[in-house]
Amino acid sequence: SNQSITLTYFKGWGLAEQIRWVLASHPSTADFTGVGLETFEEFDALRADSSLMFGQLPLLEIDGMKIVQSQSCIRHVARRNSMHGSDMSAQAKADMVAELVKDARLGVVKWPFSKDKNAHLKDTVYPLISRWFPVLERVLLGG
Repeated sequence: SNQSITLTYFKGWGLAEQIRWVLASHPSTADFTGVGLETFEEFDALRADSSLMFGQLPLLEIDGMKIVQSQSCIRHVARRNSMHGSDMSAQAKADMVAELVKDARLGVVKWPFSKDKNAHLKDTVYPLISRWFPVLERVLLGG
């Protein structure tokens, strides 16, 4: 059930964003619980109880599993919700799009930590959007 889906990450934006988007995009996973860690002690407790295979977040608890590594989480949710493509070609395309989104989002998720937020938007975020959104739109529309 949806109540059994929990996504744990540090409070705020970051590597869990792409997982949140994929979870929210399908009715069977849209009603997930998000846990935002606020202290190192909370993070350390997860590491101590072996919840994190590599000692890193994000952590997706779903279908009786504890999945780490953001792209692994995304791919599991996509397969679970039949969003991964119906043949190998479509699956490869979905993987390529997921990897491009991962690369493009890095500049966006660094924004909260930038010293000059306006400069970061102008020099990093807006160029990423201008460069990659038209490409993604073309690919997703079948071009």
